[in-house]
Amino acid sequence: MLAQLGRPAARWIAVAAVLLILLVWHTGPPDNLSIPRFGTSSPPATGPKTEGVVTGATGDGRQHMEVPNVVANPSRPDVVLDTRPDAQDADKFPDQPTAEQSAWQEAQQAQSQQADSYLEHFKRIVEEPPMSVKDTKATCHWTDIKDVDFQFGDDADWVVQDRSDAEIAAHQKEWHDFVKSGLIPYETVAPKFSGKGIVVCAGNERSLLRLQVLLRMLGHLQSKVPVEVHYFGDEELSEYNRTDLQGMYPNTFFNDLNGPDVILSTKHENFWINYNVKTASLLNSRFAEPLLMDSDNVPVSDPAGLWTSESYKNFGTVFWPDIARTRKENPMWAITNTPCKPDEYEQESGQLLVDKRRFWYHLQLAAWFGHQDYYQKFLLGDKDCFRFAWHALKTPYGRPARWLTSVGYVGRPKGEPDFPHEMPPSEFDDSMSKYQGGVKSTYCGHSFGQHHPDGVNAPIQFVHGGLLKTLDNARIIHMREHGGFFSAYKASSKASVISAVTEKVHIKYDGGDYASEEGLEHGSQCTDMDEVVPRPIGDSNTKELVGFEDAFSKAGGFWMLNETLWNDNNIPNLGG
Repeated sequence: MLAQLGRPAARWIAVAAVLLILLVWHTGPPDNLSIPRFGTSSPPATGPKTEGVVTGATGDGRQHMEVPNVVANPSRPDVVLDTRPDAQDADKFPDQPTAEQSAWQEAQQAQSQQADSYLEHFKRIVEEPPMSVKDTKATCHWTDIKDVDFQFGDDADWVVQDRSDAEIAAHQKEWHDFVKSGLIPYETVAPKFSGKGIVVCAGNERSLLRLQVLLRMLGHLQSKVPVEVHYFGDEELSEYNRTDLQGMYPNTFFNDLNGPDVILSTKHENFWINYNVKTASLLNSRFAEPLLMDSDNVPVSDPAGLWTSESYKNFGTVFWPDIARTRKENPMWAITNTPCKPDEYEQESGQLLVDKRRFWYHLQLAAWFGHQDYYQKFLLGDKDCFRFAWHALKTPYGRPARWLTSVGYVGRPKGEPDFPHEMPPSEFDDSMSKYQGGVKSTYCGHSFGQHHPDGVNAPIQFVHGGLLKTLDNARIIHMREHGGFFSAYKASSKASVISAVTEKVHIKYDGGDYASEEGLEHGSQCTDMDEVVPRPIGDSNTKELVGFEDAFSKAGGFWMLNETLWNDNNIPNLGG
């Protein structure tokens, strides 16, 4: 019949038949096309899977949502692998994805989007049934719990007796209600944020003196990263002080948290540590991608490179680790429906990097936790408000591949050879003295060396002197004259950031007998790793700290030794 129609007509009929077949195939069952096949598309250009939720059953059969287990890739520590059982078998998923698979895909897509992309994700989270403390603590086991450092002792009331299911459910409902109706919409504030920069809280006299060190160190490093100083009213930071600070580092801006244009107001008590000011500063900052730094924290290298790190690009956050773990009995695990994580350190928020364009709502929940007196019974200040806000909203966060390094000195009496020179044999020598730097020696870690996020051998990026404030002047003077104040370090060879392996680490009391025969005004606090031998700063593992003490000194880091920095009104003369 086609032959009878002639070749042109036959050709057109064949083309029409092909088009008809394609049209029927392409319009197939609408149900199959409305949900894309899970796991078969190419991964997004923004990096590996880093966000999402899967579900699992609790001990009593109830379902709960859980952040996927992510681990460091030994060959590429900047890459995170998804270790869900089905993660490597995506081609085995049916054409019709399960609810769990759809949830994972939705949250994965949110990775490269803005804050509002999480709103659908939040709707599922706030409908979760509450877990009990019994449920959440069942996942935490350490080989030898006496070797684990905890912020709270085993005599805390919530350790002795689990908080009731009713109490957990009530407080979970409170933050659920806040997420449902208390969040400030991102679209109303998005135009206020742009660019990258450092956010610092300062106001009291000593924090201003520490801030000048930070600014001068940035200048020493020839950094161009802008700095925004947050304070609470002119009584904390006068116009004179602001002018002085800007003279030290011209790219400095200021934001009054008590001003009329703040997005989120916060409370402020003059005679107490106001941890809530840090979360408020992040939310009110002009920067879309702020790097929060404590005023007693100083950079070792230009922090500009942090925003291009693989860890930050993959997660949109970098949370640096502390030395402590969170007890399995802590009610916060259950309140956030998060099984206890034995491989997770608490957060050390002397530095924190976050993309507000993605995590505007997460930061609001962190601020909400920080403003509730209830949580201060088992959270220490602001630092873990961030971590548990991310856990509550089932969002993984970025972490450095390398755990912190303890930075300090080995103290020895006058007349003895300075560290790292060997001490002469002594009848008092014992097998443990090597962990202090030798006989008649005391290791004192007064600062945390926090590393660049990428790589298990990454250099130290920050030196955060959290315990430096506990040392008296006699001890500081002695060490500057006998070996150096930043002259020794301890770094674990077995503990990584994402690991349940524990290093015996704790904060100890140091009487400072090596510094004064007459005795000191008070003892100090020092970090120590009991089974790690101290090494000299400047060796092959700490080359980045060569010359650090000299630069720190020139930046005014030892301001506490110079009383002329203070005027009659107890206000620091920043130009002194």
